[in-house]
Amino acid sequence: MGQNDSNILIVDDEPGMREFLEIMLQKDGYTVETAADGSEAIDKIEESLFDLAIVDIQMPVLNGIEVLKKFN
Repeated sequence: MGQNDSNILIVDDEPGMREFLEIMLQKDGYTVETAADGSEAIDKIEESLFDLAIVDIQMPVLNGIEVLKKFN
């Protein structure tokens, strides 16, 4: 498995899902960052560029749609 240049953000309030996706994507050589909620995700979006985001839609405080709007 070669190194991949893609940077992926995973946003999910369920730790098990975040960890599973992170492990699977890292095995394929992707650079992965995770966020446990929408606020944390927005902080990361403001600090880094991501090629892809995997975002849970139903989360407390800020839902996934609100997070995805920050990518504009």
